[in-house]
Amino acid sequence: MATSALDRTISDFFASRTTATRPQCDAFVLARTGLEPAPLPIQGTSSYTVAAGPAKIFQFRALASSLDAELATLAAEIHAPFVAGCREHGTLGEDEWWMVRVYEMDLLRGTPYRLARDGEGPPPGEGAACQRRTVEGLAE
Repeated sequence: MATSALDRTISDFFASRTTATRPQCDAFVLARTGLEPAPLPIQGTSSYTVAAGPAKIFQFRALASSLDAELATLAAEIHAPFVAGCREHGTLGEDEWWMVRVYEMDLLRGTPYRLARDGEGPPPGEGAACQRRTVEGLAE
């Protein structure tokens, strides 16, 4: 059976960036929400990101790539509804240097910034509407 690029990206993250495991991360989401996690189609090299139903995402980030949850929450208060709030839930993993920090965010709909930047998102010239969609996509 062929492995997809998404599966390889996720496997590479767990093999090289953390002692936490994908089953541990998925179990955390299931325990917290009662919903099966679904990996988002775009993954970073320093994180594993899943949707939990239509309204929440969870991101498991390597400690070296931690987010400032307080700053993200402040940005959400100032720029709502274009920026998702962020809650930190501690860490997972065995070795303190290779743990992941766990974040929960609201799922905002829109075009992910990566796709918009690569020309696959909304066409240029749409002014504020294009900019709004890009900012919403940043939170995905």
